[in-house]
Amino acid sequence: CRQVHQDQLLVTRLVPHPAGLGCPRCGAVHPVLDGIPIVLRDADPWLEQEIATVVSRRDIPDAVMQRLARGSGGPLRRSLLRLEFYRGCMDGALQDWVREVVAGLDGTVLDLCCGMGTHTRADVVGVDLDWITLSEYPGVRIIADALDPPFVAESFDHVLLLGAVDSVRQPWLLLG
Repeated sequence: CRQVHQDQLLVTRLVPHPAGLGCPRCGAVHPVLDGIPIVLRDADPWLEQEIATVVSRRDIPDAVMQRLARGSGGPLRRSLLRLEFYRGCMDGALQDWVREVVAGLDGTVLDLCCGMGTHTRADVVGVDLDWITLSEYPGVRIIADALDPPFVAESFDHVLLLGAVDSVRQPWLLLG
């Protein structure tokens, strides 16, 4: 948890809490659903907007899920279309290059705006706001805003940032 107090940045490690992860300093509680922490300053608006994707079950076959979402629009349809697009883009020169580079990296890796990922490393930390694509990510998954990641500066040795333009509200701010 990060807070500014008297022009100083106070960083507190989140600890297990019955409802997910909690901050012992400020009392904020971040839910953990299906093993994915939702680490946003205010998770309630995100949960309200994404309720259709968060409660979608994994045991529903893709064809049935597509039928359910066909007329629904909203976040479920959007996420399923994004997932279909990402699945169609997993093979290519760029993806092969990314997999090779990521496989050879030593140290900790943060994958911002990760979607479903383009690598196979289980130790890479993926951050995204899209529940359905993140649920297929091969590494450690965290729902968080790439513009306000829940990590202190220099927490990772490497940062992977691919396809971020459609993943954040202000891509120019992220690149800055």
